[in-house]
Amino acid sequence: MHTNQVKVSFIIPTLNRATNLKESIDSVLNQTHENIELIIVDDSTVNNVQKLCEMYENKIKYYRRNSLGISSALNYGLERMTGDWYKIMSDDDILLPNCTECFINYTKNSTAKIIYSDIEYIDENGLSLGIHKPEGLEDSKYFKKAYWLHQIVISLSLFIHKSCFKKIGYFEDGYETAFDVKWCNKALLLHDYKFHYISEVLYKFRLHKKQSSFLNAENHLRIVERIRNEIKKQMLKEKPQQWQKFEKFLYNENFQTKTKKRIKKFVPTIIRKKLSTKQDVKGDNSFECRICKHFERRTNIIYVNKDQENIRCPKCRTYYDKNTIIRLTNL
Repeated sequence: MHTNQVKVSFIIPTLNRATNLKESIDSVLNQTHENIELIIVDDSTVNNVQKLCEMYENKIKYYRRNSLGISSALNYGLERMTGDWYKIMSDDDILLPNCTECFINYTKNSTAKIIYSDIEYIDENGLSLGIHKPEGLEDSKYFKKAYWLHQIVISLSLFIHKSCFKKIGYFEDGYETAFDVKWCNKALLLHDYKFHYISEVLYKFRLHKKQSSFLNAENHLRIVERIRNEIKKQMLKEKPQQWQKFEKFLYNENFQTKTKKRIKKFVPTIIRKKLSTKQDVKGDNSFECRICKHFERRTNIIYVNKDQENIRCPKCRTYYDKNTIIRLTNL
């Protein structure tokens, strides 16, 4: 198929958030590759999103329905898309103008069905917070391990071929968050898909405190653990030998060391800050992870923001926002 004939469908689920939606829509419609469609699935209880979308007339496909959750909204869009490739977008994120063109050029000499790229973190005002660059994990065995433990690829950077959904199925309903984590683990472990990597920033991902990973942090962590157990159970039933091999590899100490080195590469430099102090280990200057029970001097904890409020366990990479566990996907 000629590259100009390749059609890409973008799906944006939204719920009562029109603040940055116009910027997101414009970034899709201004792509240098013109053969695209944009589907907005609106679960809002107010009319602000609908009024905004009406301004674009026939440039977008707009669907209004009752709120049934983000995975249901995406599946609703998937059932109605006409493109060869699918890409999810958050309603406040931004595509770079050459995003689709760069991706299409990559597919010219590739049989890839799932492709991911670098992304740039931005704040609520659109200012850069750093680059997420998950390089050095192209080996499928390292990638599967890194995704299982750390979700090292942000699903919003993915381009997925429509044939994948026929084989794997749509996103499962019933998850408040992390539905993409289950789909990706199914693709990797149950269906042996390889995730191909474009070493270029194509997507801007907005971080803010109203995201579900902040608001429902502990619940998100529980859901991820539940997903792992469900995948493990299915693997033991359908592919027991592959699971045993994967599990043995998963907790290999040499592999743990190699994976840490690779993961360290893509953590944005701007948010990899350490607290420089020579205070004693006692009291507030020490830290014990609630998940893996790792004990660490406060001086060695990696801080993930300039104010040194959010910290990450160096061993299992669980995130802590003051006294609350949060696990931000890939940060």
